[in-house]
Amino acid sequence: MLTELLLVGGWLFWTILLGFVLLEVVLLTWTDPERDATPIIVLAIGLAGILLFTDAIKVLTWQQWLVSGGIYVLAGVIWSIKKWYSYLVKERNYLRGIYDSQTLSVNRTDQGRIEFAREKRPKASDNKQRITTWMLLWPFSFSWWVLTWPRELFNWLYQRLSTLYDRMSERVFSS
Repeated sequence: MLTELLLVGGWLFWTILLGFVLLEVVLLTWTDPERDATPIIVLAIGLAGILLFTDAIKVLTWQQWLVSGGIYVLAGVIWSIKKWYSYLVKERNYLRGIYDSQTLSVNRTDQGRIEFAREKRPKASDNKQRITTWMLLWPFSFSWWVLTWPRELFNWLYQRLSTLYDRMSERVFSS
C-alpha cells in the first residue's frame, strides 16, 4: 500500500506537496492562529487539489479512509491537550513574572502571586481558534516541536544544572 501511495502523481506531485508542507510550516510559525485563518485555508486548498487532481483517493478504501480520519482526529485531540498544557504553563510563568515586577518585594507573597495569575488565566472558550488549529494542523505543529525539542531539552537541563556550574566556579575561584 505504501508503494502505491508513493507512486501516485510522480515527482511533480511530491514537489508540490512538499511546497505546501513548507508553506504550512512557515505560516504556522509566523501567524497567530487566533487572528489569522491562512494556514487552514492553505491546507484546505492543498487537500482539495490532491483530491481533485490526483488518484490519491483511489488508493484507499472507504473503510481505510474512515479509520485514518479517526486516527487523525484522535491524534489532533491528544496533541491539542499537550499544546494547551504547555501554553498554560508558559502563561502562568509570564503572569507570575508580571506580578513580581509590579509588586514591591516587601508586599510580595506566594498566595498573592497565585491569585494574580489565577484571575488572568486563559480560558479555553477564549482560545477556541488556537485549540482547533492545533487539532486540525497537528502534523505540522508536531513536526516543528520535534525539530525544536532538543533546544528546549538543553535549556531545561541548563536551568537544572546552573547552580552546579555556579558552585563549581565558586569553588575554583575561592582557592
